[in-house]
Amino acid sequence: MKELKLFKYSLENGILSEYLENLIKTSNSYLLVRKLFFIICFPLIKTFTKPSKKTLMFYKWITTNGDNKITNFPLNSNSVVFEIGGYLGHFSQRIINRFDSRVFIFEPLKVYFDFLKLKFHDNPKVKMYNFGLGAENSTKYLSIAGSGSSFYKNLPFQEKVKIRKFSDFFIKSGLNSIDHVMINIEGGEYDLIPNMIKMKLLNKCKYIQIQFHDFMSDSSNKRQQILKSISKTHDKVYSYPFVLEGFVKK
Repeated sequence: MKELKLFKYSLENGILSEYLENLIKTSNSYLLVRKLFFIICFPLIKTFTKPSKKTLMFYKWITTNGDNKITNFPLNSNSVVFEIGGYLGHFSQRIINRFDSRVFIFEPLKVYFDFLKLKFHDNPKVKMYNFGLGAENSTKYLSIAGSGSSFYKNLPFQEKVKIRKFSDFFIKSGLNSIDHVMINIEGGEYDLIPNMIKMKLLNKCKYIQIQFHDFMSDSSNKRQQILKSISKTHDKVYSYPFVLEGFVKK
């Protein structure tokens, strides 16, 4: 019944293709076929063309079961988990399915926020917020591009959204720590994470997963600078540059 409601909402609000794509790409059968394709076909493709570093890293992610690493952390039903950049809530759903943790989801775009409300409305352990988290309190125009929606892309369709300062939210939340935070905010990580470090809030997070994005200016150097700072408080768990990286507090 819930999936039918989500389908109806997606159809009525112009995100049906994204919803169906998410269903397909998160199915076990799709993941298996994708892995077999890369194992069999990718070596042949490399003989005809030179793949980018990111493509090679994505190949490594797939063939070494990178998707399994996303929830491979020792959480439990009392753990506090932040998903910053909620989109359709796939990460949060996986956390709930495996650990039944307390989940905080931050999604600034209303169409996805309303989708999340419909998806998790019957779970009292899930709290959803119709704003993003960043380095400062602000209102910005966000270019809409599905899972790739970003402040740093100049696209025809945009929406004015709210951003709240991470430190303000954390203080007002009454939380003492965060067990796990997933950050996937299409370039916003280069502002958010340095601010978390500056405010000494990164060390309040036990486990961290970050997707860095390479369409930003000087993204490689910015990523390296952030990793250098993170290494002072956290050890690397795994690293697939510009795909996903995980860290654990020392």
